[in-house]
Amino acid sequence: MNIVNISDLIIAIAVAVIPVIGAYIVKILKANKFVALLTPLAHDAVVAVQKLGVVKYIEGEAKKSKAVEIVVSALTKLGFKKADLTTIENAVEDEYSKAIKELDVTYPQMTEE
Repeated sequence: MNIVNISDLIIAIAVAVIPVIGAYIVKILKANKFVALLTPLAHDAVVAVQKLGVVKYIEGEAKKSKAVEIVVSALTKLGFKKADLTTIENAVEDEYSKAIKELDVTYPQMTEE
């Protein structure tokens, strides 16, 4: 083999591998962006649903479902086509558990009566 054939081979391999590596890097960056966006979106959704509970009686599971729905909608608007529902539910529960004491004082919930 001469040098021209070897360099052509290296170029051909590089051209074939670069899109695969690029796609992998984009996937990693999107995943990191998703995680970075998830926490503030979950927090805002929890606060919004808690505010809604001031004027309308909403049970716990319905609150969680509404908050998850808000987060999924926001992620869709931001361009995330598929989002792991379990991850979103966990983020909503985590944000709720962190903020519940403050939220109950700030936005007292309507009772069933």
